[in-house]
Amino acid sequence: MTKDLFIRAKLAGLSPDDLERTILAPAFGAVGDGPPDVMTALPLLDANGLLMTCLKAERPHGEEAPAGPMAAVFAADPFLRLADLRFWLRGHGITRVTNLPSVQVYDGEMARALDALHCGLSMEMDFVSEMAAHGYEVTAFATATDTARAMLSAGARRIVLHPGVAVKDWRKCAAAASVLAQAAEALRPEAEAMGATLLLYRAQGFGALLDHAAARSHGCVHLAVPRQESEQPV
Repeated sequence: MTKDLFIRAKLAGLSPDDLERTILAPAFGAVGDGPPDVMTALPLLDANGLLMTCLKAERPHGEEAPAGPMAAVFAADPFLRLADLRFWLRGHGITRVTNLPSVQVYDGEMARALDALHCGLSMEMDFVSEMAAHGYEVTAFATATDTARAMLSAGARRIVLHPGVAVKDWRKCAAAASVLAQAAEALRPEAEAMGATLLLYRAQGFGALLDHAAARSHGCVHLAVPRQESEQPV
């Protein structure tokens, strides 16, 4: 049975089982007002710097470092050097990674601008491919069916369907949830055939609208940063 995963901003007080199910994303605990999936992908903070600072403070370093949580890496960071990242993570017992925050939450002009600057989805694809090729267990967040398939082909062992950012118009949220349910139904057998699993990210603001997609997935990813619980859709 696939266990659900939890996005957390810190590691203190976690049991070994909780640690195994944790996606460590300190940036999600450092944003102010606004949807965290958007705020963490903006150049307002150094998501990868916060991750490294957290690991340095809360994880042992060296060859004997025990297995750690999954590290959430902002893969579209233009200053990210994957060789340096791999060295740093392995030194802290980290062998599992994911592409979070993700620039896939942006569409339209913003997405095109990021692609033009080579800071868009292509960087996340390169991250998935290169980290998998170097022996990391990669979990890949994807907002579209084609992207999920490409990430599976690139070596991801787990796909997390991301519904995007919730808006105040519930009809748009419902439409996004419906599309995600269809994607889950199509992707689950494909993932299973490749020995991978399919999860659903229960992003803020969607609530029960994601239940159908969740039922078609192997499990879910939850945001477990208490400070964010009261925020509303944009």
